[in-house]
Amino acid sequence: MDRRLSHRPCGVSGNSLADWKGKGELGASLASGNSENESANAALEVKNTRDKWTHTLGLAGNYGSDGSVTTAERWEVRGQSDYAFTDRAYWFGAGRYEDDRFSAFEFQSSLSTGLGYKPLCRGTRDRRIGGRRDPAWRHGS
Repeated sequence: MDRRLSHRPCGVSGNSLADWKGKGELGASLASGNSENESANAALEVKNTRDKWTHTLGLAGNYGSDGSVTTAERWEVRGQSDYAFTDRAYWFGAGRYEDDRFSAFEFQSSLSTGLGYKPLCRGTRDRRIGGRRDPAWRHGS
């Protein structure tokens, strides 16, 4: 057995990366004529569920220009962790940072935590209806 291939850091199983699921999007628009317009956007979200924990991380960006002038530039990083008490009740903690060069703020960040409940749990996870109450802290500059 080759020891180089079997070495893993403590607490990391052989298929731990396989436990992450992700989705992404990529888009672009180019227009020419009386004016030159270009825009591009990208987003990535990865999610991991292990036992009663679900962790979600996301990145997103948007850029636009009208000829040589930038008309849009927005970047976002976010994360959330959920702990399921039951199939319907859960606790969550979330954080978000947004840098939008064309908003009234230089940046915005937020932290929140709270309890959530899903009163209707039929069908797939995407079709569940629920609500949550949470205190949040938001900072912008």
